[in-house]
Amino acid sequence: MTGRQMSVRWLGGGVMELATPDYKQIAYLDAWVWGNTGWDRFGVQKPPEYASKDGFVQYVAGKKPEAVLVLLTHDHGDHIGNYFEMLQALAGAGLPVRTAGQGDQPNVGIVCVGNGPFTMGPEEAAQACQWLGVSQAVPVHYAHNNFVLGTGAGEQFQRALKERAPGVTTHLMKPGDTRMITT
Repeated sequence: MTGRQMSVRWLGGGVMELATPDYKQIAYLDAWVWGNTGWDRFGVQKPPEYASKDGFVQYVAGKKPEAVLVLLTHDHGDHIGNYFEMLQALAGAGLPVRTAGQGDQPNVGIVCVGNGPFTMGPEEAAQACQWLGVSQAVPVHYAHNNFVLGTGAGEQFQRALKERAPGVTTHLMKPGDTRMITT
C-alpha cells in the first residue's frame, strides 16, 4: 500500500480490512467475513457488505479497486473460513484479486517453526515454503515460551528447507535483528 494514511477496519476475530484512503488498493488480512461470528459477541449488527458473499462482492466491486489482496496468516477456520469462496467470487466478478501462492505474490515466507499447539514445526514450515514457491524464508514463532521449540528451531527449519527446497534462502534472525531483503 502506498501513501501516508491507511484505512484499517476490524471485521471481528483476526480479520482486518486495510485500504488506501481512495480504496484503490484493498487488502484482507484473513478471509472469514460473512461466516464470522465476532460481531455477535459485541452485540454489533454485521453490515450488509460483510453479511453475505454477494453483499461482500458488491461492496468491493463498488470501490473499483486496482488491486485486492487476500492474505492468510494461517489455516484455522476463524482465519481461512471464507477464503476459497471469497477468491472465486471476487475473481468471478472480474476484480483484480491476488493471494499468496498465486502467480508470482509470495517471494518471502514468514513462517512459524515453533511446533507448539496449533502451529507448524520446522518440517511443516519447510513443506509450506516448498508448496508456496517462496524464494526466501524467515522462521519465526519459536523460543518465546515453554510450549514451542527453543532457539535451535531456526537451524532445524534451515536444514529441512535445504532438503525440500534447496533454492530458498533462509534468513535466521534473533529478536531485534533487522534485515533488508530484496525480492
